[in-house]
Amino acid sequence: VEFWDSDDLSEVADKLSRGVHRVLVKCRDKPKKIYLLSQTDFIRYIHSKIQTQPGFAKCMSQPIGRLGLIEEKEIISVKETERAILGFRKLWQGGQLFDWSLSAVPVVDSKGELKGTLSGSDIRGVTADNLNDLVLSVRHFLRKYQPGNGMRVPEQITLETPFSKAIQQIVHAGVHRLWVTGENNDKNKVTGVLSLTDILYKFSAFDLSHHPEKSAPEEKQKILSDDNAIFDAL
Repeated sequence: VEFWDSDDLSEVADKLSRGVHRVLVKCRDKPKKIYLLSQTDFIRYIHSKIQTQPGFAKCMSQPIGRLGLIEEKEIISVKETERAILGFRKLWQGGQLFDWSLSAVPVVDSKGELKGTLSGSDIRGVTADNLNDLVLSVRHFLRKYQPGNGMRVPEQITLETPFSKAIQQIVHAGVHRLWVTGENNDKNKVTGVLSLTDILYKFSAFDLSHHPEKSAPEEKQKILSDDNAIFDAL
């Protein structure tokens, strides 16, 4: 997928929110110069705007639970005691009907509490020589293949987490998703997920390059409002 450097950022966000993780950006005045723009790059750009534009930061201060960012659907997980191959099978088979695949699943203990994350990238170190490692438990597999000789501490938020803080957490932790957990007795139980795709979907109809001077089209004006800090789902 290719864009010109003069194209609106909302168009790029729209493409990145539809399953495309990276796009090429070409320069009109320098035809031989091409850049690669990823979802992560775009999220960092949003994060920089939060830091430099007070009005934008105000809009982003709302809790994610009010913004329609978390889709209500069954969360597929894998127990830390189950075999790794089962976890990867869940990734490839996906969730609901017609889903092709999942990018990651939460790893939970016997109480259903979040302990880690199993993603497609975790299988990179598996070759024909160590294929038997796939029959290890998820816990032992991740301890062997994730950096630091142990399962990475999963990044989690709640529905009350401000949108700006969630983005900051993604940027600082260098992750592609945040697991949404409950509160009180369910504070470590996964109820949803906030991914880069979810965030970019919210910006696909908003012209980031002209905020706040340029208004969005009439039917999309309720996306962001500096006056009352409302960020509504379309």
